[in-house]
Amino acid sequence: ITLVQWNEPYQKLASCDSAGIIFVWIKFEGRWSIELINDRNTPVTHFSWSHDGRMALICYQDCFVLVGSVAGQRYWSTMLNLDATITCGIWTPDDQQVYFGTSNGQIVVMDVHGVMVSQVQLPSDSPISSMAWSCEKFKMEESEDGEATSSSNHYCNKRPFLLAVCFKTGGIYLMKSYDDVAPIYISTGMHGLQMEWSNSGEFLAVAGSRPIEVLHENGNRVKEYSNSLHVYNHQGIRIVNINIPHVLSPVTAMTWGHNDKRIFVATGKLVHVGWVSKRIASLQLLCRLAIYKTISTEACVSHLPLPIPVRTLISSLHTQTIPSPFPDIKDLRDFVVHPPSGNRRLYCTMIRHDDDATQSPGTTYTLYLEFLGGLIPILKGKRTSKIRPEFVIYDPQAIEGKYG
Repeated sequence: ITLVQWNEPYQKLASCDSAGIIFVWIKFEGRWSIELINDRNTPVTHFSWSHDGRMALICYQDCFVLVGSVAGQRYWSTMLNLDATITCGIWTPDDQQVYFGTSNGQIVVMDVHGVMVSQVQLPSDSPISSMAWSCEKFKMEESEDGEATSSSNHYCNKRPFLLAVCFKTGGIYLMKSYDDVAPIYISTGMHGLQMEWSNSGEFLAVAGSRPIEVLHENGNRVKEYSNSLHVYNHQGIRIVNINIPHVLSPVTAMTWGHNDKRIFVATGKLVHVGWVSKRIASLQLLCRLAIYKTISTEACVSHLPLPIPVRTLISSLHTQTIPSPFPDIKDLRDFVVHPPSGNRRLYCTMIRHDDDATQSPGTTYTLYLEFLGGLIPILKGKRTSKIRPEFVIYDPQAIEGKYG
């Protein structure tokens, strides 16, 4: 999987793999299923939903671009005659134009109908890796005249939107428009940048890495990464600089969430969650955080010699933003054989195994639990009669433990 893009208004997920196959997923009765498949047999460089969620923009490695509907209908497509590769594509805040970034530092502008508007060479001819407008990702409300609006983007309504253009060399331009002759330049000093505006459009978060070589005790030099998260305002001033506590992998993804109260940064197999507060932390919060760092589990909170309201506030710090999908290894057996609590639904798959000459004759079936992309065997069934539908159903783990 090379990229994923979520469509909030229509609750759909688009994913693309290294072969260029695009899948659009939709959730039905608690289960994700494929709604659309688009395979042009060419690698995809970028995929972007429009802000109203109704259109999709697809950029291919051979400079072919396509705009289609959320239902899979093609509106227009064209092959751009460029001496470079299209690296990214975005919609303007009003969804009336699309911008394409290229590997030679150009911005190509086309309108919503596929007509060429402009082609601008930026002062920096470095490859463009990504672009982002300081507007909300999706428009979730409609006004009386039918146009999509939002009540959560008060900050952006007070000033014009800014276009952030990120280069592979680690620099960022903040531009008022695609033809801004005096953009604000930010030198991050990092590589492999991942950037995104907060949904309010007030802050630009940038995460990246700096490769370093570390000499170990055995004399071998090992490549590690110094990962950092920066936050900038509209003037390009860095207001936050945080080191990410992981050195084995570079930053691979970053996004805002929970109404700009969380920042998620991925490094390899790890996802780091940052709590965001725009106000100066209170003394009570600082004390709660100090206590939180000294206790190992939430169960220890009840033993603290503190008033119940204070213990409740400390317990709230243990709340997981992303609950772990993995069951406790000590209760793995109970997780498999007992139904989940609440309205959660788990699906199963039954696989037929034909007769095996090494075993007793008869067709066997295995019932598997579908979980995290894998199959966990729960029960086995063996047909004992070819005339009548009689089966012997048993627990495979119990049988293996008894005879193995």
